Amino acid sequence: MKRLYFTAILFLGTFFFCQAQKSEPVIDMDRALSAPLKPVKLSSIASSLEYIPLETNDSVLIGGTILHKYMTQDYILITDLAQTPYLFDRSGKFLCKLGRRGKGPGETTGLVSSLYVDPQTGRIFVFSSGNLFIFDTKGALLQEIPVTERVFGKTLYSAQYGGNDRHILYLRYDYGSTPPVYQIKTSDGEGRGAVSQPLTIGVRETVTPHSDPHIPPSRSYNNTVFFMPDHVCIFDETSLSMTEMAFDGTVERQYMVKKSSRNSDGSEIFIGNMTSTPRYYFLTVLSDKSRYAIYDKKKGQLTALPSDTEGLIDDLDNGRNFWCSGYSTEGEYFTTCPAHLFKESAELSDNPKLKEIAARLQEDDNPVIIVARPK
Repeated sequence: MKRLYFTAILFLGTFFFCQAQKSEPVIDMDRALSAPLKPVKLSSIASSLEYIPLETNDSVLIGGTILHKYMTQDYILITDLAQTPYLFDRSGKFLCKLGRRGKGPGETTGLVSSLYVDPQTGRIFVFSSGNLFIFDTKGALLQEIPVTERVFGKTLYSAQYGGNDRHILYLRYDYGSTPPVYQIKTSDGEGRGAVSQPLTIGVRETVTPHSDPHIPPSRSYNNTVFFMPDHVCIFDETSLSMTEMAFDGTVERQYMVKKSSRNSDGSEIFIGNMTSTPRYYFLTVLSDKSRYAIYDKKKGQLTALPSDTEGLIDDLDNGRNFWCSGYSTEGEYFTTCPAHLFKESAELSDNPKLKEIAARLQEDDNPVIIVARPK
């Protein structure tokens, strides 16, 4: 009898222990930011680097800043500060400019919210101004679909879009509620079959008092939605959770986020930007200082980097520190580097490959795409 009783107790203890182990993983920002910050080597996550200087000519003068970027095995698709989409091949050769600004057919008037290249057909999808523009790889407009109007009944400039050739995900800001929430809908590529999702996402509201006490304070809302090549990540400031959602609206992963609302000095702590890969979250954490942090999904560990390292130490090629700002359809990490900064880092490096590339660049050339292949 005693043996049976002991066995029952052992079984129940094991059961409840296993149940506890199944709890949602936690992204512990408080612990990572309070721990001693040490530089992290690029070789810990990558095996080699590739450098792709984007062609510069009179038809394509991007400048040093790239807003959106999407990379496949064959193409590199980017937008500049003017929200103009440009298409390059994988070697960096300029192929064409997609669309133009204006109010006519095939023209965009608003911000480009996301980009997609169908790897099977080569069709290029540009979400802008409430419409979906579909181009071929020569820059010809194939179709313009008023997807937002079909989904919501009117054009909305407060919506974000992401998707592929099968599904489109819409996230509409609803400022009529307190706190504001996102309304999520999905549809097919023609803007039909929209289904409201039951998920509501709280957004962080910042209230800034006006210097004149008679003028109401201004209110702003933190953009906590990050589109990736095959999914979207949503950081909910209300429930402190990170959700990975497929473009058909299916929730694939969810993490709890542990963070204080403010530092000891009173400064706020929040996520300013993020790139999600199958293994890692590459986070930009804004607090007393802007710093980078990496969350290892496999190990469940968040590591914050010193604010002065500006990324992972390049111990592979002895070049400029690397920080992942994009994820290709081939599973590669990549980032962009302005030409003049690439030349500066090459001068300080002893790597002949970097010096050879830098010698072909002018200070005001288009940026260089730096690609890191995962280990």
